[in-house]
Amino acid sequence: GDVEQAWAEASGGGCRRDLWAELARLREDEYPTDAIPIWQAEVDGQSAAMNNQSYAEAVALMERVGRLMKAADREPEFAPYVAGLRVSNKPKRNLMKLFAERGW
Repeated sequence: GDVEQAWAEASGGGCRRDLWAELARLREDEYPTDAIPIWQAEVDGQSAAMNNQSYAEAVALMERVGRLMKAADREPEFAPYVAGLRVSNKPKRNLMKLFAERGW
């Protein structure tokens, strides 16, 4: 029930992926900078799954990362982040199509 204590424990000793995501979700409004790397890792995982449903989830998570970067006054970092993902995922045509639909 103590989100801050759970974050401290997870940061010190790690935790399951789903718990990281839950902690990031619970803390992102107040601590967007802490949540960004958690959601970026989720983007990487979804992109690696290589199916259209995972690609759609990756794009939704990227939008979340963009919102958090803006909230943390790190908005200029979003374009290079997307560019890096475009390079590393270039062979995934359906994912690239989703990026293009958003003007990325």
